[in-house]
Amino acid sequence: MFVNLRVMVVSKIDVVSYRRVERMNIPLELSLEQEFNLKLYREQIKGLSPEESQEFLLEVLRQLMVKDNMIKHFLKRN
Repeated sequence: MFVNLRVMVVSKIDVVSYRRVERMNIPLELSLEQEFNLKLYREQIKGLSPEESQEFLLEVLRQLMVKDNMIKHFLKRN
């Protein structure tokens, strides 16, 4: 349903990673297409109940963790 939604979870590690990314001059802004998708997701989320919102958030966080694991795996291989 909302498979491509991305959520930033702030932690101490994220702040350190953010600072590293800043120093490497990696753009942190969203593309126009990403901004558009974010607006669509925002509208879709408005219709969810609190329980559905919590389930959705947990699934998004799980997917982000899987993504992190994949990135770490590919970085170790290179």
